[in-house]
Amino acid sequence: MKTLVLQCESARLLGTLVDTDSGRVINEVVVDDVLESEAAFRQILERLGTAVESIAVVAHRVPREGTRPYGTVAIDDAFEEQMAALPSLSREFQPSCLGTIRAARKLLPKASSIAVFNTATLIARAATEFALREPAANEAETVPIAISARHVHLTVETIEALFGRGYELQPYRPLSQPGQYAAQETLTIVGPKGRIENVRVLG
Repeated sequence: MKTLVLQCESARLLGTLVDTDSGRVINEVVVDDVLESEAAFRQILERLGTAVESIAVVAHRVPREGTRPYGTVAIDDAFEEQMAALPSLSREFQPSCLGTIRAARKLLPKASSIAVFNTATLIARAATEFALREPAANEAETVPIAISARHVHLTVETIEALFGRGYELQPYRPLSQPGQYAAQETLTIVGPKGRIENVRVLG
């Protein structure tokens, strides 16, 4: 599966095309001096060439201030409205990030659009927890290169909707990120081009 990862900065747009089955980066494109989101995204697509036809997922890195861990969210019309109204979304990147999301949904309508939130607070917390662990435990771990190929994060509300009220995920194995684990539960994701079986839920 090919996933296009987009990251907006104050005056540029970064696009990374990844083969999530192998973890291999196929191509990286940077558009500088961005004035208009859709025009910048069109440049990304032009530079990727025919590889655009194989993109199944567009992942948007969304910087956000605050402490609430939004995690990974499917993008639809309702999400766009909620995102535009978020008072604590990183103000420096909000216009370009939202504009890029809208451009990607318009120009790649068959691809699944996903928002991946992160906050400085969450990054700092994870880094601190890792730094305070025993050195031997840190050295023993390796970076899971292709862990993103078949996993999904769920909110508490979604877990309860799928598995029942009060349901708790059952740990399967720990991940290298402190406090995170792969759960025993798996899902089937259905999209416009087919379905993916045994997608691992992460806790």
